[in-house]
Amino acid sequence: MRLSPDNPVSAWLRRRYPQRQFLDPDEVAANRNGELTPSQRAALNLQLAQESLIASGFMVLGGGLLLFGTSLVLTLPPGQAGLTWVWALGFLIGVAVLGLPGLVQGTRRWTEFFAARREIADSEIVYAEGRVVWADDLYTAYAGRKRLKPIYNKLNLPPGLYRFFYLRGGHWLLSAEKMAGEAQSAQSSLFLTLSQANRFSPTDLEQNRAGRLSFHQIPRLIRPLWIRVAIALPLGLWAALILATVSLSKIFSDPLTLVIVAIGSVWAMNALWHVLAVIVDVIRRQVVSAEGPGQRLRVYPTRGVTYYYYQIGTKRLTISRSAYNALIVGAPYRVYYAPFSRTLLSIEPLDETVTDS
Repeated sequence: MRLSPDNPVSAWLRRRYPQRQFLDPDEVAANRNGELTPSQRAALNLQLAQESLIASGFMVLGGGLLLFGTSLVLTLPPGQAGLTWVWALGFLIGVAVLGLPGLVQGTRRWTEFFAARREIADSEIVYAEGRVVWADDLYTAYAGRKRLKPIYNKLNLPPGLYRFFYLRGGHWLLSAEKMAGEAQSAQSSLFLTLSQANRFSPTDLEQNRAGRLSFHQIPRLIRPLWIRVAIALPLGLWAALILATVSLSKIFSDPLTLVIVAIGSVWAMNALWHVLAVIVDVIRRQVVSAEGPGQRLRVYPTRGVTYYYYQIGTKRLTISRSAYNALIVGAPYRVYYAPFSRTLLSIEPLDETVTDS
């Protein structure tokens, strides 16, 4: 799948996924001429607003703690020297642990804010060759030893060599263009990153391409079941014990017992369904695939646990946080998964990932 920059699908991807604007040919052309585009100015203004908000928060926190501690010490009644020393000691501890570090951090943030504002006001755009690398579960751009901060939040560029356009202060990355002859290398680098983040090997991928589950992927299907079973088994046994010893009329007349039975039954049935799905996948060892633009989804349920997903075409598959960060949004992929448990097994980028912006 190879799409030219003028292809309508490529244009739709750039509109649908603004992170891909780093490779937008119009933005690259404007930056080469020393100009900022309207979208870049808007992104920079948003970054400035975020910087000022963070700096203000640190200053308010640190200054508030200092004022609160000082007021406690100064408002103590006279003649309570011992108590005064206790409050003074507490104040000093609070200042050392929270107050002064907050003020120092806030001052540093404000200094960075004013430096960034001057940098944006000057709008002097320079370029340099550099590299995008995958480190600490994030893509990071380096021009030499200088780390560039993307204006569109998280960087969404495949690893490889680029020509970066950025503001002279070296802080804000505006756009990038791929170096000639880097397509195959970038393809290999992105595949390596995805395989590391999703924990599969080239041998596993070859098996998945043939529609088969590799032997080394079987533990990956089985491992997540232990937590479900460990939680569901006691609840299921408790619900079964209640059903065996208490009449249905008493269960329905007691709300608490009814809730316990309902929760235990739901958890047990859910765990049983996943166990059966994994057993079927392991016995059949069949793998299916789906293709389409990649999208990342993050869900915050009320229990406080964050869930991460890949949306490839019409298929939504659960993944890890590292795998979530490794996906280049909007580019096309082929994903392989177990059909019954819907477990992601492997993923490979298609050509457009490295040949089109």
